[in-house]
Amino acid sequence: MASGSIEFNDANLPLVVVKGHGTLAMDECKQQCGGFERLMADDARYVAIIDYRDCKLKASLAVHRYLGQWARDHRDAMHRCSPASAILIRSHLLKAVINPILKLMRLPNDVRVFNDESSARDWLRGIAAQHGLDSGPI
Repeated sequence: MASGSIEFNDANLPLVVVKGHGTLAMDECKQQCGGFERLMADDARYVAIIDYRDCKLKASLAVHRYLGQWARDHRDAMHRCSPASAILIRSHLLKAVINPILKLMRLPNDVRVFNDESSARDWLRGIAAQHGLDSGPI
């Protein structure tokens, strides 16, 4: 899927993927967060996959900081989007670096953060089933 795109499946659960490379990572993250805001304005349920394994360390840390601040600024909106909200962060950074930043994000309790794609998709399928939705090609 193209970077920064939004794909809707049969369950009306948007799958959002950001693939950042080098200095483009921050611009793509900001663009995608704008997409999240539009989705949340419509009370849409979503799963976000943030993938910047190919970024340089400095760019990755900048994206982590931006994403953390954005999540704090939009806690109420993210809460309204629940229960089918998930963020998957795939990064080449060591967990020792990622985990403290995730704690700083202070996400609502019903927004899940995953480190691997299969777990995020499995969880989202379960949520869709609980709500009687066809999860489609999640």
